[in-house]
Amino acid sequence: MTRDRRQYDFETKLEIVRRNVNGESGRALAEEYDLPSPTTVANWTVIYRRDGEDGLRPKRRGRPPTDRGESPPKSELDTPALPPAPAPDDCHRPPHQTRDPIPGVGSGHRTGPRSLNAAPCDDLLYPKT
Repeated sequence: MTRDRRQYDFETKLEIVRRNVNGESGRALAEEYDLPSPTTVANWTVIYRRDGEDGLRPKRRGRPPTDRGESPPKSELDTPALPPAPAPDDCHRPPHQTRDPIPGVGSGHRTGPRSLNAAPCDDLLYPKT
């Protein structure tokens, strides 16, 4: 049979921890306060030594509330516009083809020092900032 998970108030935890720090047995304190195990007393004592009394105080659970100060845009008109796409004359090659194909060789054959991943119009689509 499992025991229901109980929550203990701050004052009770603090009293148990102080008595444990002063030398009382965690097992005796767990029995006296009907705690699930002496490990509970040991865990609270570690928290108390690491974080002080504030570590034993109840904490908020769950996801933190969102800040209502800046609400998201309500429509497409409120969102910032993207930069205009380059004109077809500025970017006439597909991104995978970085040089003019060599006659007689399959399309997309890359030659020369140009980067294999850079298309001629990358500077227009993604300006350096």
